[in-house]
Amino acid sequence: MTSLAIAIEEIQPPQRGRKSHTTDPRPLDPLPVIQLHFYSPTCESHFREATYLQPPTSNLWAKAQLFRVPPPSAAPANGQEWTYYVSQGVDRSTGQLVFGLMRTPLPPHGARIEAQYGNHLILASAEESHLLHGERAVQARIKPGGDYIVFAFPNLGVLQTGHYVLCYKVFAHSSPTPAPIATCFGAPFTIFTSAQFPGLLPTTPLTASLASLNIPGVHNRRPRE
Repeated sequence: MTSLAIAIEEIQPPQRGRKSHTTDPRPLDPLPVIQLHFYSPTCESHFREATYLQPPTSNLWAKAQLFRVPPPSAAPANGQEWTYYVSQGVDRSTGQLVFGLMRTPLPPHGARIEAQYGNHLILASAEESHLLHGERAVQARIKPGGDYIVFAFPNLGVLQTGHYVLCYKVFAHSSPTPAPIATCFGAPFTIFTSAQFPGLLPTTPLTASLASLNIPGVHNRRPRE
């Protein structure tokens, strides 16, 4: 019997959010959701949906990490430069790392590149998960009506304005090592100040279906009349 490999996919990317404060969380909108897939390593283009029978959801959990991306206006005009964020030291008032956007004709030598968005490179050393507010690790759930294994992050917010992407990693409790069994990056989103925030989006069908699972923080917002 052919063994199955595991992959994850961001099926509901966040689009926006208000800047969170440690005493005033502002979750991303819509809430981020990823889905687990099985596929045959010999035919990667054909996914087989994971069911609750394989593997048990109680063994699975996912973690989110945060990386900054530049605004669209900062993209190289000629497409012949590479951009990436690097640490520029520690902010003395907060004790947190400060990252600056670099532009170079070649990718940084020796750096571990985690993902690429156009000509922007995500370096492993540029992780800013300290800016996440809320639950970064969540348990697997079964999506209603489909037997799909999903992971929802309903309470996740960001403490600084800017443009970001999430990296998701799935782990199995039964794994002998802490290495993730699957990883993926999501789509870019924007964090606004409260004054600039364009407003909450209507509840998506996926969020509405997840609300029936009574997951803390998942709400089916009623449209305004």
